[in-house]
Amino acid sequence: MDAARHSAGSTLQKLTIDKFTDRDVVCLKLDGWIDEDFDGKKLAHTIRARNLILHLSGVRRISSFGIREWVDFIAAASKSVEDIILVECSPKIVDQLNMVGNFIGRGRVFSFYVPYRCDYCDREDEILMQVDRDWAAITSMTPPERPCPNCGDTQYFDEDAITYFSYIASQPRFALEPAVTALLSSKLNGAQADIAQRLRVDKIIEDRFTYLKLSGDLDDGFPHIKLAEGLEGAIIIDLTDLGRIEPAGAAQWRTFIQLITPAAEIIVFLGVPPIFLEKLTSRDDIGPLGQVETLALPYACTKCATTAPHIVSVGGHYDLLKFATPPEMKCVECKSSCHCSAPDSVLSYLPGLPKPNLPQPVRKFIKSIKGRKPIQQRSAVTAATGELPVAAMRRRSWVMVVAAAIFAAVLTAGGLLGYRYLHNPGGRTASSTGVGKLVEASAPARPAWIASSAIFSGHCNSGAKLGMNCVGVSSHAVSEADAQEEAQAAALEAMVHALGPRIDHPDWSRYMAPMFTDIRQAKMSLLSEQNDRQSIHYDRAFGTVREGRKAVANTLRKGGGRVISTTPTAQYWERYESPYGGHRYLVFVEYQVTGDIIDKLIETYSRSARAAATKAMTIFPGIGWRYPDIDRGAVITSIGDGILKSMGLTEGYIVLSIQDRTVKDAPSFARILKQELKQLRRDGGDLHLEVKTGDNLPTEFHHPISRVKSAVQPSSTQHNKSTVRGPVNTWDRVGGNSSDGKASNTPK
Repeated sequence: MDAARHSAGSTLQKLTIDKFTDRDVVCLKLDGWIDEDFDGKKLAHTIRARNLILHLSGVRRISSFGIREWVDFIAAASKSVEDIILVECSPKIVDQLNMVGNFIGRGRVFSFYVPYRCDYCDREDEILMQVDRDWAAITSMTPPERPCPNCGDTQYFDEDAITYFSYIASQPRFALEPAVTALLSSKLNGAQADIAQRLRVDKIIEDRFTYLKLSGDLDDGFPHIKLAEGLEGAIIIDLTDLGRIEPAGAAQWRTFIQLITPAAEIIVFLGVPPIFLEKLTSRDDIGPLGQVETLALPYACTKCATTAPHIVSVGGHYDLLKFATPPEMKCVECKSSCHCSAPDSVLSYLPGLPKPNLPQPVRKFIKSIKGRKPIQQRSAVTAATGELPVAAMRRRSWVMVVAAAIFAAVLTAGGLLGYRYLHNPGGRTASSTGVGKLVEASAPARPAWIASSAIFSGHCNSGAKLGMNCVGVSSHAVSEADAQEEAQAAALEAMVHALGPRIDHPDWSRYMAPMFTDIRQAKMSLLSEQNDRQSIHYDRAFGTVREGRKAVANTLRKGGGRVISTTPTAQYWERYESPYGGHRYLVFVEYQVTGDIIDKLIETYSRSARAAATKAMTIFPGIGWRYPDIDRGAVITSIGDGILKSMGLTEGYIVLSIQDRTVKDAPSFARILKQELKQLRRDGGDLHLEVKTGDNLPTEFHHPISRVKSAVQPSSTQHNKSTVRGPVNTWDRVGGNSSDGKASNTPK
């Protein structure tokens, strides 16, 4: 199962329709009630595409007259499109599918929400299912039980399964086309935006030019070494259809750039999407030869409510982009003026882009590529030259990419199978096959504080006087020590998760929470959706959650250790005799935390301090889900005109050290910065900070400070030529300063 949303009461809501388009795909996102005011035929006549995607998670009611208009809409739209696909159907839409004939004509349902309920805490959730992934549960009409996110007790499917699944189980199983997946992943923010896309590479070689088109997700499956082999001359990389960028994929991308730079004459990037602009456009990400020629930015039209990507020339609009201002464009539908809808967090990277300076032959080749068909039918090998034609080269590049993907999968499988064998000698997970007979326990019966026996889980309940009782449960581990570590991490992570909503601080909500909440949810959901616990996918998801919990617990111990005892209040264990040899251990731990301690923890993680016109907040332990290697530091929440801003730092950056002195929290950030600036203004020298910027590796920022000649003179910094550690052309992402500017930074 992919994603969950908590149910809430609905009120009368006027229908709103947002339109997203990308080449041959149009997506309509409907929110509100469908009634007699819905003019289906008129809407259908505005659609010109091959694929029509209907995003229906926001439809909470459809009236009788609304059904009539809807059926007319489907009939009219079917005449102008080849395929109609429904995604994220709400339960109300599923009800109509089962009751109304021809409700979606020849359309197909790809994903839909199913209702779940927990009687213990009276909670209702809606869980997203997909026909490609959850087909066995759909056709068997047996949705699995799941632990309640609130109390850990079992949630059950809150409908008649045979009735609810009858229509969807009758349609064929299918997967989305890449073009559809690309639009959903890059343009929408719903649960469907998390669809994984296997990376595909299209390659064309002509003379001294090599064209690469990357489509899909940049993750740990990126065949960076194989793809880099033999690349030389002018390399053009088209990123228009790039999907998600995962940390492992970003790291492999940087290695790829390092590998191809020595033999390259120039590296040109086309159609850079917002996610790439935000994460991978520093000098180390695109290399010293890299030039961003065009951007693919989303534009929204207020007149016809259409959102579509537009290709923006960096060179042609450089005078606007350097002020973080995209140019106005014409709507692809109604030709009215439309404005860029990318968030400010993305637009802030525009000034850091250098102005491209492409040789004329490179520009001519790029122009020829734009008008070229995806597949060209030509003869096999040109006899005169012995060179492979474009189509053959594409086939060869596909073979290379597929082989690299298979090789990576074999290595990954081998590593995971090795881990599974060490974790469970015998090669099978105990939790999926039975753990055998209970042979020993630390007490005659399980204590009363164990309210749920859900394996590998953590949950908290409210205690006396606004305190908490948090319980963690391990998996069936090979050793008692491993099980104890898992249980403690699960309980402490649950405590951190429950603590977050109690922090009522605008800076925490704006800068801290977004760093980890979505990542935590994605990793937990990925584990819960794995039905086969013997699979490599389960082991991988299990390991991700296990390491995330450990990182959060470790950060809590270091940051909140002065406030909270990280030794469990109570513990209980069981030992099983495994049918595959050896023993398995199951451990439960409890932490009882009083309201006074909770208040102190909230104070600790709401704490901020100010120095050099900059305010920072102590990092929250939940950040371990995103940055498992960071357990201390301070997040910049406000930065005014001053030395740090001139160095290129901005809100959201995490300061790890100043002058090689570790920044533990916000107070130490302010204290160390004040002390070091005072000394540098007295003696002169170089101020340097180690900073975590997004998903990049920690970066060192440098700034020279001249000695103040007289104590009477006001303290100031001299903006002389910077001292740079690394290449001469090092420049910072935010300010775009080169080595002859005010400040510089280099990755550590």
